[in-house]
This record gives sequence, structure tokens and C-alpha cells, in this order.
Amino acid sequence: MNDNTSFGMPATLDEQIAALKAQLADANAKLLAAGIDQVDPNEGTGPADSQGFPKKYVRLEIFPGRDAQDLSYVPLGINGYVVKVTRGKEVILPSVFVTECLAHCIEEIVTQSEGGLVTRPSLRFPYQVKGEASEQEYLDFSAKMRELGKTAAVRA
Repeated sequence: MNDNTSFGMPATLDEQIAALKAQLADANAKLLAAGIDQVDPNEGTGPADSQGFPKKYVRLEIFPGRDAQDLSYVPLGINGYVVKVTRGKEVILPSVFVTECLAHCIEEIVTQSEGGLVTRPSLRFPYQVKGEASEQEYLDFSAKMRELGKTAAVRA
């Protein structure tokens, strides 16, 4: 018989952990049924840098904007970590900014066609990946950008 003593009370930490373990077991069972190996919750995703991003870097250029009101830079953010990428210049970034930010910035473009107006998806910030970069190249580029930021702040 339920006496409503715990009505409206949040779950205890032990209850939350038990629920998460049950969810993981259920997910692993579904993966096994699909023929995929189980997920080990203690296994990481590989080496990460100081911000927690995978240590995979790319050289890229974000093309200048089409409109006069477009900013000279593009702000890209993941989990509260934001970088300002200058348009029209080659930069080195963790590849996660390309796969999780730029690739998902899609807008609908409306064009005139024989049958009327047609919409199609288009990248909001057109870009070109120019190749992979090493960790040392990324660290050197980051240090250079920090130094430029300090000198710009001093002049202002």
C-alpha cells in the first residue's frame, strides 16, 4: 500500500545511480541485439585537449559574408566554449567545431524557379577545410592568436 510519504520528493542519489545503470544495461542489451559491442561507461573517447575536445585539428577558412551586415567573424560555441573565427583567413581549430557547429549551420535559401519559389538548404557560413593540422601547429596558432589579442587590448 502506498502511503504517499515520498510524494513530490526528489530521488536519492542511490536511486538516480540505479536508474542510470538500468538505462545503460538496457542500451547495451539493445546494442547486443543489433550486433554492436557493448558500451563501457569507464572508457573515454580518446585523448583530449585542455578544453575536453578530441585532439584532432583542421585548417579551415570561412568565406566572407554575402551581406553588408554580416560580421567579420563567426562565433562558434560548444558547451559554453566559444571561439571567434575571422572570415577570409586560414585558421586552425579542433575538428569538432567543423563537425558540430559549421556543418549544422543550415539556412533555407529561396530562389525563383519556373514553377514559382523554391527553397533549398544552404550552409549559413560557407567554409573550406584545407587539411589536417598537428597538435603542435594548433598550439602555435593558439599562442599567436592570444598574443595578437593581448596587443589589440593594449592598443584599445
